[in-house]
Amino acid sequence: MISEPFAPQVMIQMWSEAAIDDELRSVVEGILALVRMTVREHIAAWVAAEPGRGGDDPERYIDGLTPIAMGLAPGFMIQRALSDGFDEEAYLEMLPEVLPH
Repeated sequence: MISEPFAPQVMIQMWSEAAIDDELRSVVEGILALVRMTVREHIAAWVAAEPGRGGDDPERYIDGLTPIAMGLAPGFMIQRALSDGFDEEAYLEMLPEVLPH
C-alpha cells in the first residue's frame, strides 16, 4: 500500500473545494504547477532518450502527454477512495506499461 501525506479522501475534498474557493484554488494551482513541471521534466528526459519518440515536434508531444500522465494520480486516488475491491497493486503494476520509463 502507498503512503501519502493526506488520505485520498482529503485530497478529493480539497480538489472539490478548490473548484469553488478562489483562495484554495490558488494554492492548489501552485502545487499543480510544481507537479506539472516535474512530470514534464521526466517525460522530456524519456523523449530525449528514445530517438524518434515525439515525431517531428517533440515539445508538442511532451506538452500533450504531460496532462495525461498527471491525470493518472487523481484517477488512482478516486478509485482507491470510492471503489470497493479496487486493486491498487494491479494498477501500480500496469503503470510502467503506459508511462515513460
